[in-house]
Amino acid sequence: VNLEGTILQRIPVEAFACHSPLVAKGTYSRHQKTYEPFHFNSIMYLHHERSLIITSRAQSTAYKIAYPSAKLQWAVGLQGTIPCRDMWDRPIKTPHDNLHFMHPKGRDEWVVFNNNNSVGAHHSSVVTLRVNLQAQQCKILSEVPGNHRIEGGGVIIGPDGVGGGVFGSPTDHAMLRIWSENPPQLKVSQNDWVNCVAKQAFVYGARLLYTNLGMR
Repeated sequence: VNLEGTILQRIPVEAFACHSPLVAKGTYSRHQKTYEPFHFNSIMYLHHERSLIITSRAQSTAYKIAYPSAKLQWAVGLQGTIPCRDMWDRPIKTPHDNLHFMHPKGRDEWVVFNNNNSVGAHHSSVVTLRVNLQAQQCKILSEVPGNHRIEGGGVIIGPDGVGGGVFGSPTDHAMLRIWSENPPQLKVSQNDWVNCVAKQAFVYGARLLYTNLGMR
């Protein structure tokens, strides 16, 4: 859609997400009172490649498709087209569980918000992946654990490395919690940093943006 709300194009799910049988029946939606098989929760347009990155929470899969043809280029996750390995080079089914966002980092690297719903501890994390199309392999480069997502979660890519942020805690659904792989070297307190970020951030399957820190 454009800024006026006019629909410019419709992309059928069958065009890119039915290349193989679905691996999950979906999760119960309190909004529609149904089991939705995909729960698409983020989409990003990569202008320089004329492609889209679409993530499915229920299938734990990120799809990269050409735009506007909607032809599937590759997929990473439980319904992926590229096999994955962990940091110790062991084969794994998927590098993320109930993912919420996938953002390019550069040099074939991607940052994913890993909701981690299937694990008992329920700690979300930010996972950095390398998708090597020549070798036809996806590999986890790093994983930065943090607080579990309650209301919304996003990724940080900045001068202090990668990190994550979540809205909500078991006691306060409005609380914003932030973590990163390297503690930020700032002249303000951590609380001031959080307050500043919160005023300039949209955190739900997205990224945290703080212009004064050079975060992109």
